[in-house]
Amino acid sequence: MKVNFYIGTRDNILLSISYNGKRLQTTIGLQCSKKNWNSNKKRVKSSASNSMDINKALDNVEHISKMVYYEFHSSNKIPCVKAFKNQIHLTLKGKENNELTFIEFFNDFISKSENNKAKSTIADYRYTLNSLKECSSIFKFDLNWDCFDMKFYDDYMSYQFSYKKNSDNLFGKRIKVLKTVLNKAVDYDYRPNPSYKKFKVLQRESDDIYLNDEEIKEIASLSFDRKDLEEVRDLFLIGCYTGLRYSDIQQLDRESVKENQLKVRCKKTNKFIATLLIEPTFDILCKYEFCLPNVHNTIFNRKIKEVGKLARIDSLQETENYIGIKRTVQKVPKYELITAHTSRRSFVTNLYKKGANVVGLMSITGHKKESTFLRYVKITKEESLQQISDLIIS
Repeated sequence: MKVNFYIGTRDNILLSISYNGKRLQTTIGLQCSKKNWNSNKKRVKSSASNSMDINKALDNVEHISKMVYYEFHSSNKIPCVKAFKNQIHLTLKGKENNELTFIEFFNDFISKSENNKAKSTIADYRYTLNSLKECSSIFKFDLNWDCFDMKFYDDYMSYQFSYKKNSDNLFGKRIKVLKTVLNKAVDYDYRPNPSYKKFKVLQRESDDIYLNDEEIKEIASLSFDRKDLEEVRDLFLIGCYTGLRYSDIQQLDRESVKENQLKVRCKKTNKFIATLLIEPTFDILCKYEFCLPNVHNTIFNRKIKEVGKLARIDSLQETENYIGIKRTVQKVPKYELITAHTSRRSFVTNLYKKGANVVGLMSITGHKKESTFLRYVKITKEESLQQISDLIIS
């Protein structure tokens, strides 16, 4: 991509962009006489009376043009000239007039994110914005760029804990989204209250479970009178055998099979990942003629608990939940904690227990950070002690 400026008719300064074999040319509302134009530097000569202001504006136009292009590029899109030109002018207009309120900017952020983010991520964005609106209504403050001080943080925390009865982790997720949006706003030269950078993203280790090899075999051996439960069981087993996210399992088809591997473009990261293709996985794919059942995540999470109950995965598990500093503990049958994501954690944990290389596992799961990956490893204290005992005895 190459950005240049030229003098056109009536002393108008023209923006000219060459990219991917295309060329965009448009006026940008700036003027300069030819005698005051430096054709080598593509800027107004320093001797001109208003050169500093115009050159600063041209630098801004060049920055915005590149930013808009890279936003398209990050979504794996090559914009047509018209779309590229329109987006540049819309962004310039927003810069000049600072016309977007925080809510308008957040909605625009969500709209643009739909091109390159997973549906679950977009849902988190929408939930966060809606919760901010409700909080501002309850605590009687204007949701604007200046409101994000420590009082806002305390009010939003009270809203999440006292009104919504949400956990620390969910509050932390909402704050994380908010900080992402405000950081993006800063990139666009908005000036939110800088206190937002002090907001803490609360996070506690969750009670997520995994199923060991014997429990997975029990689920695999089940016979069903109900087709819906059989389909949910089969999808769950693919997750246990491959480590794929549920959203990526739904994408598997005949083209995904590459010799002894499965390759799929990850919805969350938009990058290809490859995982193992073992015989039980291939058998399930053939069973459905490479067109797996489409079961909504919410329905799946409800029905996989029924499957777990039928497999008698009912050992009592202690769970704890925090709402602020208030801690509640209860014991529930293990099957009540099974979700779609349990299959991915089971894949990681079972192979990790067998000594699989962490780097190799991360290449399959698509994790970039080891700290994030290790949160998937759910070895119990008893299993950890047994591993250490085995090492000492050997």
